[in-house]
Amino acid sequence: MNADEILCESFLMSGLKKILLLCSLSLVIYPAPASAKTYINWNAGYYIIYPEDWYQVAFGTVDFFLNSQNVNPETYTYDAVLAQSGNPAFFKVPYAFLHFQPVGELSDKEIDSALDKLSKEFGHSWTEGSLKDTNRNFLMEHPVYDKSMKAVVIKSRITSEVTDKYMLEIHKFFKNGVFVLLGYSPKESYNEAKKIYLSMLQSFSDENLESVAPKDSFKIVDISGRKAPTYNDEDFPEPGSKENMSDQTKRIIYIVILVVIVAAVIAAIFIKKIKSQDTIDN
Repeated sequence: MNADEILCESFLMSGLKKILLLCSLSLVIYPAPASAKTYINWNAGYYIIYPEDWYQVAFGTVDFFLNSQNVNPETYTYDAVLAQSGNPAFFKVPYAFLHFQPVGELSDKEIDSALDKLSKEFGHSWTEGSLKDTNRNFLMEHPVYDKSMKAVVIKSRITSEVTDKYMLEIHKFFKNGVFVLLGYSPKESYNEAKKIYLSMLQSFSDENLESVAPKDSFKIVDISGRKAPTYNDEDFPEPGSKENMSDQTKRIIYIVILVVIVAAVIAAIFIKKIKSQDTIDN
């Protein structure tokens, strides 16, 4: 290899390193936004945001579970169940039942009455406190009400011979009624699940639903038409979040492809230049 070839190869390697460095910096400076999903209840008029690695459990799966617990799904009303991906048996991982109580907008006095009723149910007086910190702790069965958010949270424990779970019960008062989230989780995953449930509460909005809705989601779900089917293995599919690559994964793939194409073009130019120089020298 002559001096010109060595010089060209050195310049080529230097150029490739700069390209790789710039691409790496682009990932740091312009990180892909964290993906999340949106649950919209058109009947109730609200939406919440939940993590990308969670999914909405099929109604048939939920109804079969309720039947197994001797709960009649025809009388136990719910709008949806969200669960963490990773286990077809959603009740073995953190999950949340979503309800809506169509009572209209409650006055402050009516909200106080509802809080007093919760206090009587759980045996402890409600207190005011902020629910904006997802790391905050809750005393067992002590309702905490955030006046600015018009929401109350109660922590409780569910135990039996076969289960030991924590439940975070959330009531959010808004213009159309009361949004209720019943978040269940095994003891060992409670702290992380608590953050997710409180984040769902913080994401709650009853404004501009159309702005967050995908084009194919303009549907009105009629809960009264839901029926509990018999058990079927197809009721336990792999969570849909595994079927599609995240935006961040796609973005990384595009950048890698771009790096390879640019590197190939630069290499071709310099190889052509080296060959031309050899021809001139000969």
